Amino acid sequence: MSLSVLFVDDESYVLDGLRRMLRNKHKEWDMRFAPGGEEALAMMEEKHFDVIISDMRMPKMDGADLLAEVKKRHPHMVRIILSGHSEKEMALKSVQAAHRYLAKPCDSAKIISTINDACLIRSLLPDAKIRGFFIQMESLPSLPSLYMELMESLNEPDVSTRKIGDIIARDLGMTTKLLKMVNSSFFGLGRNVNDPFQAVKLLGLESIRTLVLTVEVFSIFSDAGKSSLDLDELLTHSMKVANLAKAIALSEGCNEKEKDEAFFAGMLHDVGKLALSTYKKEQYGEVLEKIRVESCSYEAAETEIFKTTHSEAGAYVLCLWGLPVALVKPVAFHHHPLFASDPKEMALMAAALSNAIIKVLESPESVENPYPEEIMEYAEIVGVTGRISAWEALGRDVLQNRGEYE
Repeated sequence: MSLSVLFVDDESYVLDGLRRMLRNKHKEWDMRFAPGGEEALAMMEEKHFDVIISDMRMPKMDGADLLAEVKKRHPHMVRIILSGHSEKEMALKSVQAAHRYLAKPCDSAKIISTINDACLIRSLLPDAKIRGFFIQMESLPSLPSLYMELMESLNEPDVSTRKIGDIIARDLGMTTKLLKMVNSSFFGLGRNVNDPFQAVKLLGLESIRTLVLTVEVFSIFSDAGKSSLDLDELLTHSMKVANLAKAIALSEGCNEKEKDEAFFAGMLHDVGKLALSTYKKEQYGEVLEKIRVESCSYEAAETEIFKTTHSEAGAYVLCLWGLPVALVKPVAFHHHPLFASDPKEMALMAAALSNAIIKVLESPESVENPYPEEIMEYAEIVGVTGRISAWEALGRDVLQNRGEYE
């Protein structure tokens, strides 16, 4: 089944250029072209589309307004902005409507890879209803206490970017959305940014303040007390895994980039639990109850209730938002690292093994072979079986808050 893609631009020469640029894809994609927002909406009433790529600045209805309307009427569609206007205020206006941002001039390879990346990950979630929900998501939920702390700090006259970065790094939802923005073409960085501290520095406090106050990019659980998922527990576990992952990378002599990737891979490895608990809070309560009663794994319970797992859901959301592959892979494969194309990547290895080690160290039961067979097979294949005991010692330091891994 071919992919249906709708391109929207008020400049006819731009549409003609796209037709020529992408002519070699006509056998794989069913491509249509609209000269404006109203025309695009009319075409979508007549035909199903999988992807829309719209120019930002157009008369009558600009790209942000068009994609906002598409989100309401056709929530299943992947929404991409393609624009030569890189002003930050334009990016901020569209942040809630677009999944991806591409800046003109943009070659065919970039357009093709962006569309393919955004759509091929649909195989991670076979259930169309769940897929549609995640496509509609603007942001993952943020802890109210951290949100309030961020708001208060942003109002301080002399607040530092380091302080804001510290607050954001402690929260999965804030970290994810900020990285989505800073990695978009609108901010013209030309490189992937995996670190929220660097992201805050590059975006600037004013943009962060605008994102929080105007666009409401960090959503809050207004009824957090009723949520079946314990966000504080999730955050605490994620921070433990992140700190151990960075400690492992440090012990392996990794450079700063690799250490940071290991840390944030550990921080985001369970982000899919946030996504699934947002999808159906009550049903996620059933997942937790099934785990409690049957002593089964999260994956087993999630698969029965949702027909997907937090690994798949988390990877889907991060990939849809265009986060770097160095962060997506550990999220997708932290329970099954041998399924990854390159199982030896440091961020994946550190996150997968740190998650397993922290769980073993915190387990109240002492058994002869505490690690899952698949994890031990993975450790043997990547040649680190002999280092597990040393990494367990690092894990104990993390749990005791003794290690500072800068």
